Amino acid sequence: MQFMARFSCIKLSFICLFRFQYLPRKRFQMYSPTSFKQTILTALLVTIPTLVYPQSKATFASVERNGVLDDSIVHDEVAVLTKDIVLDDKQRSRAIECRVYAPATGEMLPLILFSHGFGADKTAFGLISQHIAARGYVVVHPSHQNGIGKGGARPGGMDRAALLQQIREQGGLAALMGNSSGVEGRVADLLFIMDHPDRLIAAVPELADRLDATRIGVGGHSFGAFTASLLGGVTVAMGGQKARSLADKRVKCILPISGQGTGQQGLTADSWKDLSLPMMTITGSRDRGAGGQGPEWKMEPYRLSPPGGKHLVFIEGANHVSFGGYRGIANEFTPAVQRASVLFWDAYLKDDPAALQSLKSKALEKSFPGRVKQEWK
Repeated sequence: MQFMARFSCIKLSFICLFRFQYLPRKRFQMYSPTSFKQTILTALLVTIPTLVYPQSKATFASVERNGVLDDSIVHDEVAVLTKDIVLDDKQRSRAIECRVYAPATGEMLPLILFSHGFGADKTAFGLISQHIAARGYVVVHPSHQNGIGKGGARPGGMDRAALLQQIREQGGLAALMGNSSGVEGRVADLLFIMDHPDRLIAAVPELADRLDATRIGVGGHSFGAFTASLLGGVTVAMGGQKARSLADKRVKCILPISGQGTGQQGLTADSWKDLSLPMMTITGSRDRGAGGQGPEWKMEPYRLSPPGGKHLVFIEGANHVSFGGYRGIANEFTPAVQRASVLFWDAYLKDDPAALQSLKSKALEKSFPGRVKQEWK
């Protein structure tokens, strides 16, 4: 019965992939259609692990063999706990909805906070964070107030119509993301989680005596990438104020995905000049900013930051919404984002020399020839 259930999942995955990939591009600008052969390979990539191993188990780890990352079974199966919780910030009269991903086993687990993009919620990038959690991390996704989706009905949240109306009233998405009160609210959500690891453990008792809140990384996508960058030490001039930093010394490294360059949200050419923390920037050839800026603009956080633990991962064909999969379904870009993320967190939160060497030797580039380009400084 279990085998037949997994086989049914495979059939459904093939159907979904074929239907999705060949829908008209005007309706879904997720990523360009692939050839028949590429579609088959993508479907296999998504579904074979479901056939061989239970869906709730994570069994693969990226290891480097002859300079190329190889997904090999290197440890016992690790079940990933996924739990939705609410953290009560009484000072702000705010109930912060969060989704938590954590491995069922392991101790001294570093903490990663992930900030979603504008209009998304705690469910975004689940495929990426499940993969990371299986490799020994606690990953927390808060739903910020300027999000919709499953958390849209929460107090202070917005439905889609209200969100679109607010964008129009503020003069566009870029202007809305530069609103200082919205930015500070996002930062406050993350700071509350960092300030209260005891409440996180109380809400997820499975983490008792296992969470290491002294090793914290912050990642995010789009507006969430901006949020993560602020906590890492990137300076901004918003609301008519001089350039300022919202850095928190507890943050050890940051991973902005499809972040912003200069000329928007108070960012200038000097915003990254004092960024001393390790940072990985992930973008793609079809990635665009809220103002229509191209990939070169998206790479500015890497280009304008000083040397020392800085990494760039450029994915050919990836657009703004490609990086986290689509509604729980992996796409052709998902494995690269998963592996890049784990290597970065391992290198700078676990001080793993092998992971750092893989980043410097451009193992991702060799594993995804023609798809991924890497730089580091």
